[in-house]
Amino acid sequence: MRIFSLRKIVLYFAMILFISACMPVEQSSPEASMSTDRLMRRLESNRRNIRTFRGVGSITIRTDALNATSNIEVLVKKPDSLKISLFGPFGIDLAQILIANDNFQYFDVMNNVLYFGKVKKGIVKKLLKIDIELEDLANGLVGSINLSDKLQLTPDKFEVTSNLFSFIYIDPLTRKEELYIANKSNLAIMEYRITNQKGDGILEGNYSMFREFSSVQLPSKIDLNYPISNQRLKVDYRTMTVNNALPDLTIKLPDDVERIEWK
Repeated sequence: MRIFSLRKIVLYFAMILFISACMPVEQSSPEASMSTDRLMRRLESNRRNIRTFRGVGSITIRTDALNATSNIEVLVKKPDSLKISLFGPFGIDLAQILIANDNFQYFDVMNNVLYFGKVKKGIVKKLLKIDIELEDLANGLVGSINLSDKLQLTPDKFEVTSNLFSFIYIDPLTRKEELYIANKSNLAIMEYRITNQKGDGILEGNYSMFREFSSVQLPSKIDLNYPISNQRLKVDYRTMTVNNALPDLTIKLPDDVERIEWK
């Protein structure tokens, strides 16, 4: 009986070792410990932690119809207020744009004309001569990327290097591909690429010269290139503040301003 029991024990442990050898080994590196789901939630949480933003610097817009650079002040108050002030040399007021509660005001200071109306598709092209969506403009001016639609998705590709995360999402219907590259140490998104099924560039975003605000990294240099539509938006902030009280977001208008409604 003793010999039979010993053999059973030996066979039992042999079976355990065989099963263990067949099971995949889990990665134990620090990089592997952060799942893609947790990473995306951290990145999106960083964006949502930005409640107010003020940036002062310069903006350059290049399209087929426009190639211009001016000084800019950007004020963002979430969830629905964006004010852009454009200045010429010596701080001369050129224009002020206020978008709030689905309404917009565009004050052409030089001609003393106020254009106003409801926010509709294509409004950014009408105001700034660059054909992008309003949400993309607001996120672009802050240097953040909206990842809320990715929270329930698993990346089609996910890679980790010594200092970077890179992850790719591919739309199953359009085959549009989205690439994100983030710094592993501080989760700052440094690059963002969207290409169509042919590999043509829809958007190429590059972010650099990051500054930290309450553990959130924001770039002071923003370069958004739209190769297919031949458009480019570049912002270079000299000063930035986050989650501080903002100055009045209303546009102060002279009594004799001409008012024109855009429908």
